[in-house]
Amino acid sequence: MGHFDGWEDKLQAMKAELERQPHVTLDHFHLAPGLSAAELDRIEAARGLGLSAAVREFYGRWGSLQVLWHFDRPFVAGDRPFDPQRRYCLHDGHGFDGSIHVLPLEVAALEDWRAEQHATPPHAIVFDYFSLFHMMACESDPAGDRCLRGEDHGAGFDSIDRGFAAYLHVVLGAYGYMNRFVHLERWTQSRSGSLLADTNWDAAEAGFLDLDFTNERGVQAFHDEMLARVTSLVAEGRYEEAKDLIVEHTLDVNDPRVNGPLLDAHAALGDEEAFFETLGYARADGFDLAAHAERTQHRRFVDTERFRASITS
Repeated sequence: MGHFDGWEDKLQAMKAELERQPHVTLDHFHLAPGLSAAELDRIEAARGLGLSAAVREFYGRWGSLQVLWHFDRPFVAGDRPFDPQRRYCLHDGHGFDGSIHVLPLEVAALEDWRAEQHATPPHAIVFDYFSLFHMMACESDPAGDRCLRGEDHGAGFDSIDRGFAAYLHVVLGAYGYMNRFVHLERWTQSRSGSLLADTNWDAAEAGFLDLDFTNERGVQAFHDEMLARVTSLVAEGRYEEAKDLIVEHTLDVNDPRVNGPLLDAHAALGDEEAFFETLGYARADGFDLAAHAERTQHRRFVDTERFRASITS
């Protein structure tokens, strides 16, 4: 028995379910053919570190995997840019709800991609670069391939006490969900917790988690409620609480409408760099900055040449 027997069947079942769901768009899917034994040997020799049997088996069957999908939320406007030719993360982190990017082994094992992010643990390779903030590495050792979760753009890595093959089986059971290590049901009021919870891991390993794909009205109601709470907090001058609520639910990623109150909070707190960083993300998400400038009462940065140049450039 191999480490990946049945894995491609599960991958195709995941793809079919994403395509079947009426409120999901599968933006991109690509599975590359595997490497020859000679190519694996060459990469292993160039790396100077051995590869586990599971890593060699995977890359002998498949060369890489790219998956991107998103929920069709009516309040999200704008494009969802991605580039299949990007060497590392395929996207800039906005607008996608599912992402798997198992890098080609030559890129993962040999290229010095660290100029793009931060450090990587010694004797490890980053193989699933699924977001700008999180990535998955594994130890490069014939005796083991324990997985290490990267956080904060690769600034730190910690063990998830699971191996390379186990992770790649389970990530399909979670549909490559972007926030798989945070909350598995970000869009509704009920949350099922981290993928690393034993019950979620076992469920994903056995089949597929329920990500509540079809609860469109519940999703809309949840975001409407969160927007109202954020707007109320800003109106009451409770700016830090508003920012905390946005961060807790990643509302700035999933509902561009909160960019208005978030910009107001940054302006009221005098945080110019945070204001213009949010402005950049808001533009990418299709948020109407000109309309915001007309209606906001927080004018500290809106009435500046930098703001005018930012929305017209």
